[in-house]
Amino acid sequence: MINKSIHTNAILRAYEFMRERLLNGVWREGARLPAIGTIAGMARVSRATAWKALSRLKQENLVTTRRGGRTIAGVSDTLQEQHFHQTPALAWQRMRTEIENDITTGLYRAGYRLPTSAELQARYGISTPTLLKALNALVDDGVLARERRRFVVPRPNGASS
Repeated sequence: MINKSIHTNAILRAYEFMRERLLNGVWREGARLPAIGTIAGMARVSRATAWKALSRLKQENLVTTRRGGRTIAGVSDTLQEQHFHQTPALAWQRMRTEIENDITTGLYRAGYRLPTSAELQARYGISTPTLLKALNALVDDGVLARERRRFVVPRPNGASS
């Protein structure tokens, strides 16, 4: 038997994950959202759960779906601007925190290169400037290093290859 409250919490978590990206302008009005499987992976929920959360956003007119399965952000610039002033952290700061959490939890391990910029943009659903600003901030803080035009999680001091 499925625990209904756990399932409901997952839908809410996915809904809030997507809504936050819409209102913060990570997913701009008129832009195509990542595929549902990508969103589900980013929110760490199943595809079915992500669809249910997306349906709720659709009811609130925050997204629209088009023929061919494309989902388009429908948040107006005014609504994003209002939300932006209510939330102090910028999109790149949120992405910086999210990427750092992914490093901390072992998604990206020491000594390994991060995926390409295009792959990271798809995974996190962000623009190139937002991604680069977040990654460069992580380099400045010593969380990442640059190696041949790619970002690498450095090995701890004294660790051998």
